[in-house]
Amino acid sequence: MRAGQVERKQAVATLGMRLRAVRLRSGLSQRQVGDAVGVTRQTIYNIEQGDYATFVPVLVGLARVLGVSTDYLLGLSESESDEGAT
Repeated sequence: MRAGQVERKQAVATLGMRLRAVRLRSGLSQRQVGDAVGVTRQTIYNIEQGDYATFVPVLVGLARVLGVSTDYLLGLSESESDEGAT
């Protein structure tokens, strides 16, 4: 596997883990999150399992619904909010 493929796989896995953790902490089901962002429950499941790299509009919607930054979901920041971002 090439370096770019490894980084992509890690980013997709990080997104899935963080999405699941924030969703569970928010008390929302996969169906509720999917309905809120316009995708199916199966899509949310696949993202959480690291089997699906989502599109930017869905990523932005997930961040908005769950009240966290896209950078946090992608593993680019340890802060859940955009506060202090430059």
